[in-house]
Amino acid sequence: MFWHGLWFGDESLKDEFPRLFSILSHKSVMVNDVFLFDRRLNKWCLQFRRSSFVWENVLLDNLMNKLNLLCLTLEEDKLQ
Repeated sequence: MFWHGLWFGDESLKDEFPRLFSILSHKSVMVNDVFLFDRRLNKWCLQFRRSSFVWENVLLDNLMNKLNLLCLTLEEDKLQ
């Protein structure tokens, strides 16, 4: 799961970014639910219940910078 799982680091994203997690519209999504593959542009699509406050934008930028380090594909995960 995107927010709950340990798929990217030693800490879940909900624990690393608790403030962002608290304002999410959908908290139980999978990675492929929030990462949109397009031929021209791949992007993260997170939905929040409200607009972020200015100080929360720093948190959102930190999350996006972390996520943009990933190189995701549509191939099946081979990790057993």
